[in-house]
This record gives sequence, C-alpha cells and structure tokens, in this order.
Amino acid sequence: MEPVPEALPLDVPLVEPLDVPVVEPLDDPLADPLDDPLFEPLDEPLEEPALPDALPVEDAPTPDDPLPDAGPAFTPDDPLPDAGPALTPDDPLFAPVSVSDAPFEVSGLLPHPASTNTAPMTPQGPPRLFTIRMCPKATSPRSQCVSALGISFCGRARRARGIHISSVVRAVALLPVLTMATTLLFAAPKVEPLAHEWQQVGGTHWQVVASDPGEDPAATDAAEHTRGACPEGMVEVRGSMIVDPGGDVDAVDGQQKSVCTDWINRNFPERCARFDEARWKALAAAAPRKAMHFCIDRFEYPNRRGAFPWIMVSWTDAQSICSEEEKRLCAESEWTFACEGEDALPYPYGFARDADACNVDRTWRAYDPSALGSANPDKTRAEVDRLWQGEASGSRPACRSPFGVYDMTGNVDEWTKSVAPTGHRSILKGGYWGPVRTRCRPTTRVHGESFAFYQQGFRCCADAPAP
Repeated sequence: MEPVPEALPLDVPLVEPLDVPVVEPLDDPLADPLDDPLFEPLDEPLEEPALPDALPVEDAPTPDDPLPDAGPAFTPDDPLPDAGPALTPDDPLFAPVSVSDAPFEVSGLLPHPASTNTAPMTPQGPPRLFTIRMCPKATSPRSQCVSALGISFCGRARRARGIHISSVVRAVALLPVLTMATTLLFAAPKVEPLAHEWQQVGGTHWQVVASDPGEDPAATDAAEHTRGACPEGMVEVRGSMIVDPGGDVDAVDGQQKSVCTDWINRNFPERCARFDEARWKALAAAAPRKAMHFCIDRFEYPNRRGAFPWIMVSWTDAQSICSEEEKRLCAESEWTFACEGEDALPYPYGFARDADACNVDRTWRAYDPSALGSANPDKTRAEVDRLWQGEASGSRPACRSPFGVYDMTGNVDEWTKSVAPTGHRSILKGGYWGPVRTRCRPTTRVHGESFAFYQQGFRCCADAPAP
C-alpha cells in the first residue's frame, strides 16, 4: 500500500479572498456575506435615488399672501346637495358617523376602521361614509360649524375685506378632516392571512404544522436500509474523509473552487453551476484522509420524513435539545463527511448544481428585524410566515447524500460544532433555500451561540456503537 501523503500539492490554490470583508463581532447578524439571508444578493450596486429640488425661498408662501377666492358666501337658505342613500347603524359594511343637522353637507367614503393593510398607500377594505356639515350650533344664527368624525369647527359668518369668513372657516376646518381621511385611507395596516399554520415549539422556536404527523422513523429505517447499528431514525456513516491540512478549515473548499468551470456568481454569493469532476478526483487522490465513524439524523430536526424543520433555534438551544435525546450536536467535520461522502462531492448528489434536487436558489426576501425580534408572538409568526420558503423533510428524494442523509444543502441552515481551535464554536453548514452557496464544504463562522434566525435549524449526531 502506498503511503498517504501528508499535505496537499503546493501548486493547488487555496482560499481566494472575498471581495466582501468578513468581521467577527459577537452575535452580529450583519457580518456574514455568503450564506446568510441578511442581505439581498445583487449583481449590480444600487444607485442612490435623486432627491427633488427644494422649493426656492422666493416661491415659498408667506403670511402676507392674499387668500384665494372662496366663492360666493354661504347662507342658511342654500339648498342641501344630494347626500345619497341613508346610512343605518346596522349596516355591517359601514361605520356610522354622528353629525348635526345642517343646511350644508358634503359626503364621501372612508375605509372602515377595522380594515388594515400591510402595504401602505394601498387602499383596501370596505369603505364607510363620512359627512361634513355646516351647522348653526352657536348662539348667533350667523355662526357656522363644521362637524365630521366627531370634530366640530365654528366661526362667525361675516365678511372681512371682501372675503366671507364662513368660507374661510369651511376651508380651514376641512384640512384636519381631510388629513384624517387620508391617514385612514392609505396608512392603516392590513393583517394578511398566514400561508402556513405555525406552532411554537420548545418555548421560543417555530415550526410549520404539517397536515399529518409524518412517516414513522421505524418505517423509514426499513425502507432506507441505512440505519446500520445506530439508534432509530439515524444513519450510520463510516469511511475515509479528505481533511484540511495544517489546520486550515477552508483549504479543501478552496481547492474545490479552483476546479469550478461555470460560475453563476464568482464572488457574492459564490455559486458554482458545475465542477470539473476529473480534475477534482485527481486532486482528491493526493489529499490526506481521516477515518470517520458516527451516527447522524437522517433529516433535519425533529428528524421525521414529512415534518417541517424547527427554526429560530440558537446553537445553545440546539445543543441542549440534542443532549435531551441522548445525542449531541454534530461536529462540522461529521456534517461535512455525511454530506459529501468519500469522494468529497461539492453537492450531496454530484458535481453539477441542480436547483430541482434540493430546495435552493429561491428569491431572497427582505426581512423586518423588529418583527423577528418582537416580544409579540403574533408579530413574529406573521413575519416568519412571510419569509418562509422551506419544505417538509424528505420532500425531494434527489436531495440525498452518498450515505443516505437528506436535505443537507438548502432548505434550512444547520448548526454544527466547530473543529477550529479559535473563533466561535457555533458553525452553520449547508446554506438555506435562498440563492447562496449551498455546498457541502463551505461554512458560516461569524455568528455567536445565542444567534437565532428564521432560516436556521439543526440535526443531531451520536457516537457509533462499538463493534
């Protein structure tokens, strides 16, 4: 048997520096430029919109400007315009408004106060009738009032400098009413129905409720034939793994990138459509290896075909949950080997990226950090539901590694334990459903142990039984 070389060939390029700097603040969700959904991946930089020119000072209105002509003076003898059909308090589509009897009346429609809309400036919901009336409420019959939406404005009906004061009263009084109407019409948020049914699990985590409980793990074990000597629902992984030389946790990933023949995005978010299989196998043949033997969950937690993965789980919580099941959080090297197999495949299914094999390359959606971090569970639920593009475990049969482990790339990011001597212990692997790397080797190493987000989950590992 030929001796195993101690190091990778020197002429093989290693990790290329990213155009986007990576920093390592504690629990900083904005630090990772690659697999995180924190920024929208753009091919071109955004341009700042041009601001409109300011109003010239000489054109600005002044207190000395004359008032516009308000038209002929209003008198109590003027006829009422037709206000349309009568409104009744029992009408479910309208909210009645109490107003005074008046010789002058203006009617219109406002949205019902129960109507809401999450997209501002988009009128929605059933309208309601509002009425503005000029009314002789004051002691003098020449006094005028405007009463609408429970607000009245009054003034003496007399002339000054050729302008009828009642007309000015009417014009000024309408301003706050119109402002209120605009606010109700355009700014009221609407509560959209949820696309999925959600439940809180483990206190602070979230999970889509499936229509059925999913496949019994014993039945899955019997169908898959990959359990080996491991506990129920787990896969036995045994073989020889290509390892990073000299403690450089990104060395093999750098070598793989050197044989990419078709880049979708060369830099951010660094997606390769195809790797050169022959060149990679030649490099892998000379790489150092390490024997591996362990057990790993077949699916993302809760590890059941047909169930949806838990999300909004921190690394600390993931470690505790695995421990409660007499398992442990996977080491990043274990996760990598279970994904890539002994040939160190870039993708769990081969050398060419396939958007149909795993749940990847979906459109990025901007998120609301205040909603995700809200103490109001309804607000968090609504935001998670809006962002969610994940799938039930095992939904894509082709998203299967050489060892028979499912959904390792895409769907949700997975917490693992770092093998590096420095830096965070909390390492994310596999990417999520968005347009990111979603390969077996890359890692996200910038988030602390308490960080939790809408696309993060995990799976558990365990020591293999002694032979």
